[in-house]
Amino acid sequence: MLKAPDSRVAVMKCLTVADTVKSVRLLGGEPLPFHHAFGVLTVQLPQELPTAYTNCLAIELE
Repeated sequence: MLKAPDSRVAVMKCLTVADTVKSVRLLGGEPLPFHHAFGVLTVQLPQELPTAYTNCLAIELE
């Protein structure tokens, strides 16, 4: 089972510097606070996740 980090901060290094992130949310959830700089996206996850199983982030780019 995939588990959310204990810090509740997800870090993704898969974007480029040229990408502009418009919003981030959990599928089935509300928008989440995020920061994107130098191709690294950090997302603050909620304490309670929508499902007890695998959760998925929806990242909207401009």
